[in-house]
Amino acid sequence: MKRLLIILLSLSVLPTAAAADECGASQELDRYRMLRRLSLDLRLRLPDYEEYTALDQFSEVPADMIDDMLASEDFRLAMRRYHEDMLWPNVNNVAIVDVMTVITPISKTGPMKEIWAVRGTGRKKTWRQGAGNETCGDWEQTEFEADGMPKTITADNNGIEYQQDGWVLVDTYWGETIKVCAFDAQTADVGVKGPCTDRRANSDRGCGCGPNLNRCFGPTTGRTILTQVREQLLLLIDDSTVGDRGYSEILTTQRTYMNGPIAHWKKHLAPMVNLNKTLNQTGPGDVDVSGAIPAFTDMGWSAADRSGVHAGILTLPAYTLRFQTNRGRANRMRIAFTGQYFVPPAGGDADCDPDADDLTQRCTCRHCHQVLEPLAAHFAPIVEAGSSILNSAELPVYNPKCDPTKSGKTAFLCNRFYVTDPDAYNPGTLLAHQYADIDDPLHNKLAENIDGGPSAWASTVIDSGQFHSTTVRTLFQHLMGREMVLDPLRSDNEIALLMLLAAEFQLSDDFRALVKSLVELPQYRRVR
Repeated sequence: MKRLLIILLSLSVLPTAAAADECGASQELDRYRMLRRLSLDLRLRLPDYEEYTALDQFSEVPADMIDDMLASEDFRLAMRRYHEDMLWPNVNNVAIVDVMTVITPISKTGPMKEIWAVRGTGRKKTWRQGAGNETCGDWEQTEFEADGMPKTITADNNGIEYQQDGWVLVDTYWGETIKVCAFDAQTADVGVKGPCTDRRANSDRGCGCGPNLNRCFGPTTGRTILTQVREQLLLLIDDSTVGDRGYSEILTTQRTYMNGPIAHWKKHLAPMVNLNKTLNQTGPGDVDVSGAIPAFTDMGWSAADRSGVHAGILTLPAYTLRFQTNRGRANRMRIAFTGQYFVPPAGGDADCDPDADDLTQRCTCRHCHQVLEPLAAHFAPIVEAGSSILNSAELPVYNPKCDPTKSGKTAFLCNRFYVTDPDAYNPGTLLAHQYADIDDPLHNKLAENIDGGPSAWASTVIDSGQFHSTTVRTLFQHLMGREMVLDPLRSDNEIALLMLLAAEFQLSDDFRALVKSLVELPQYRRVR
């Protein structure tokens, strides 16, 4: 400390009271520092040397230099980063893969490393009738039964007999030619029990991975799909930040983008995944993938239309898989696009039920949940822990087969989607609809919002001006490094500025124009 004091004295830089006040005051940026700030905010990088020297002939950063930044590829990437911070679309850790449909080399070393097999024990047992850990032998399968199943030899695995097959060569959908166990490589669309194109096939001896192994996940298939799912969301962001679409379309458009990995996932892989994983099958209003689709290796994007309940990013897999509960989806939407957070109540909580199953009636919980539950109801048409749109024909609001007071016991599908506690309110009802038939204003709102879906909420916040006002405040904070001053008792409040910017933004719906308006403000030209 003494050494530092001596150094400061020798440099005559000890802070005085006047200097401290000067440091704390807002200072106007000179043109070079302004250029640096603009470049970092709009392009996430420092200016070029040539850009600095070009400023020598100007007293401030010229408007056309700002326009060039706003038109740059760097600005597109910067706005992606801004929205990623808002929406958290990293879904790489989400389980879309089912071990019953994962195919990998049998071993890491030795001759069997060149032969591929499905990893699922249950499926191995279904095919070979053994203990469940047996695979094929290292010989080419050339003989097949009339139904397409491989002719097998009886083999022994520590006293357990099983039916052993050989391998066949397969050109995979991900671009390799590999040896695959003959049972695993079966191509039939109909097996012994029924179709081979959905999860029921996992217990059917006559069903394999399909032509080109289309119905099984390769070693990197899941990672590739999830990377493309994130990009799919960011393409909609691009459209509304640097493209020709209005910014509010990120919440309302029914347009999406498809490429080979996503189309292949939706058509072939998602239907095979069991109910205990995330569900991503196509549903009402989804892009139709029943016909010809691009090859899995085709990374090119093309626009496609959705319908029904779909609403911009709110019904894209990157959003519904990142926020897997309806409450989580609603909370993120509320924070990101209405600027509202839940604040615990102060003081006591009288006239409530501390044990109520309905959280809108439970002590302490009800203060937040009376707001959250109606908002979460907007996402009821989308499966929790997944991206599928619920099919009312397959999952009616009330299902007597899932009502334990009528059926005695319930299946796994019921346990996932329905109220299965016989002592709970409305057993046999879809979980999201459990309390929607109570006749009071709060619960009537649940039913109304379920019918409206996410698009109804998006329209409400946009039409009210809340969406555009919140965007102005959020972007202001991002660019200025501070929140807007909205205390009406302060003489320097920025309420009028907010109202002006929000009104202009709601009229134009032009995100890039809003950015330019903000960086041209006196507040941006000063540093605190």
